[in-house]
Amino acid sequence: MRRLVGVLTVALAIEAMPSFASAQTAAAKTMNAQGTVSAVSPESITVKGKTEPESVYALLGDKEVSESQAFKTTAALMQEMLACYRNRDWTGAEQALERARLAPEHFSLDAVYDMYHERIHTFRSAPPPETWDGVYAFEKK
Repeated sequence: MRRLVGVLTVALAIEAMPSFASAQTAAAKTMNAQGTVSAVSPESITVKGKTEPESVYALLGDKEVSESQAFKTTAALMQEMLACYRNRDWTGAEQALERARLAPEHFSLDAVYDMYHERIHTFRSAPPPETWDGVYAFEKK
């Protein structure tokens, strides 16, 4: 029960994020692990009062969707973008984002792509601290 309350708290924090307003998002680690849904994890966050990051999942469809080439392409590009982003390779991250946007089916993830484009632009002019681990920290509950 405590785990469910924690997941709901994270989900509510995510719901309040304007950048995710048009994307279907949830903290859906369990459903994704069970293979009952097709999801990508475009974000790791910590909410105020917590120290361990939670993965945020964008739910893209049912189990059959995960078998499609469109999903595999989107998931691979998301992983590539995140690897570049977390390694401060802003150019590589932007290139992966552009390829994801141009994919024939990108599962309405434009809000997620826009969010990362904005963050990358900000980090180019004001890099994150050396201790930054790629996790986004919310300062408000």
